Amino acid sequence: MNQKEGNNMINQIENSIKVHVYFSYFNWGFFFSAGYFAYNKTEFMLFLRKHLKFPLVYAYRNI
Repeated sequence: MNQKEGNNMINQIENSIKVHVYFSYFNWGFFFSAGYFAYNKTEFMLFLRKHLKFPLVYAYRNI
């Protein structure tokens, strides 16, 4: 393995770690916001509708 291939491997590993960290933070944020909205169910339903329903409808329309 030459120097360039080694650098490419290191860059790929760094990028995958960054993506993993980003998604784990995203999941924790969703977990805590879900716990917060559980106190107010109407707000939670609005939250779900805003974040889940519209993207799904948009995705189905564009198939």
